[in-house]
Amino acid sequence: MLENRLRVVPLFRDLPDEGLKSIAARLKWERYPQGAVIFRQGDVGDAMYVVESGQLQVLAEDTNQALAYLGPGSFVGEIALLLGQPRSATLKVVIDADLWVLHKQDLEELLAEHPSVALHFTRELGQRLVTTSHQEAPPKKTPLVTVKGDQWHELVIALTNHTQGSIGLLPLPGSLPLMGGSSSLGVITSKAGIELLEAGLTEQSLTEDLSRQIEAVDHVILILPENPSAMGRKALDLSDYTVHFGPAPDWIQEASPADGLLISDGSPESIQRIARRLTDRTVGVALSSGGSRTVAHIGVVRVLREGGIPIDMIGGSSGGALFGALIAAGWSDQKLVEFARNLGDFNSFRNWDINLPPKAGLIKGRRARDLIEGWLEGRHFSDLEIPLYVVATDLATGQEVVFDSGPVSDAVRASISIPGVTDPWHYRDRYLVDGAFVNPMPASVLHNRGAKIIIGSSVVLTADDPTQPTFEKMPNFLQIISRISSAMETEQIKAEFPLVDVLIHPSVHADHALDFSQADALVALGEEAARQHLAECQSLLAAARVLPRRAERPIQ
Repeated sequence: MLENRLRVVPLFRDLPDEGLKSIAARLKWERYPQGAVIFRQGDVGDAMYVVESGQLQVLAEDTNQALAYLGPGSFVGEIALLLGQPRSATLKVVIDADLWVLHKQDLEELLAEHPSVALHFTRELGQRLVTTSHQEAPPKKTPLVTVKGDQWHELVIALTNHTQGSIGLLPLPGSLPLMGGSSSLGVITSKAGIELLEAGLTEQSLTEDLSRQIEAVDHVILILPENPSAMGRKALDLSDYTVHFGPAPDWIQEASPADGLLISDGSPESIQRIARRLTDRTVGVALSSGGSRTVAHIGVVRVLREGGIPIDMIGGSSGGALFGALIAAGWSDQKLVEFARNLGDFNSFRNWDINLPPKAGLIKGRRARDLIEGWLEGRHFSDLEIPLYVVATDLATGQEVVFDSGPVSDAVRASISIPGVTDPWHYRDRYLVDGAFVNPMPASVLHNRGAKIIIGSSVVLTADDPTQPTFEKMPNFLQIISRISSAMETEQIKAEFPLVDVLIHPSVHADHALDFSQADALVALGEEAARQHLAECQSLLAAARVLPRRAERPIQ
């Protein structure tokens, strides 16, 4: 009976029977699919809604900030309806929703018949406004994660190490059986905060049951069936992330959320990285441009790794792209230091394919690309141990170009193309030059890729940097090019600072962009600067632990 179901809604809980029956008679049932917009900010408030099943998101459209997530028993839209004001937010469907709708005319008739209902509404809304005013943090949506692969249990355990909340586990029909059956899972439940959600779902009941079960947990893990099925595709459609161990089959790639397909090779490092992504603890390291001064990044990364700071993704520009690629390829700290010591030998006349006569640059740079290819052993971005994003500049348009696929050597070669020194790199139908011209320290790239904690390592000289060079005589060609690039970097990098949580700035100097004569000193200065900020990085990581979801949520 509808009246009994309405009794669980706070707005209707204490109404007299006659008033409740009158409301039930006027409610209209409507169903909305995932992604539907029920109303938009600024629309006329002509109805209020009670959630029977599903999940809704209340969104401030001007800031794109989620104000609330509403599940079964919630109501929304009543203020605009009662006060005759425009909608203060947008209402979107997150999980297919069944709603009961009370339109303006029906409400007016109801209040005319039952004046006591108006007083009840006023009291209830006043209490909600008090609750909203005490809201301390933005609401968190319970993430829905679909998982396929026999190492799903390792991911679940890793998640429990990154969150103080609870995890709901739901094997879908056709998935691999739980290890030892559900009874052994009960042992895990008591120790790790894992709950076995109600099974026996059908495709039709999946959304309704999920919308009720997610209210009790902080993460929901849906174990996908081994073979394609309507239930599996629906779960993928609902999920925020899909985790697959090994290459994902076509049916999973096609149905997974955009930018939400996370591939694991099964290694502990990969599983931990995905667990941090699912709990909003992804750590990104942005490595700046700066010519030979970027050798200091080696020292910075060495201290971060020794201090237990995980590196989940790397963004690099120019010299930062080169060292970022080597780090992402799995090079050890010692191998990186030895490489830096020998860079001066690689940067010799025998590796300079000089343009005769000089055209776009003094050097063609094809040999440089071949050297990078050899150092990286022909790796593509998909072969790297750590996700990498390389920034270059489109010479024709001046636009930022971010590489995350294809041969890494081509992306790095493009990013280190110093105008006047090397030819622009012609790749993917574009002429590309130094990434420092558009983004010297690509924190924004990491932010857009999901990094929640961003550590910046910058060797870009500031305007008042004591290591700024002075010239007592006419500077040479390389010094002139380096100073022009440095002045540009100094201005461009300012746009990235607001996105950086911890900025590490080694105070380093080199005679010009290709001066690698002081590699050991540069590495040491990088280490010294990183040690000064290590405790800050560790505190940020600890503070990012996800807390249980708040029970009280703001209203629309």
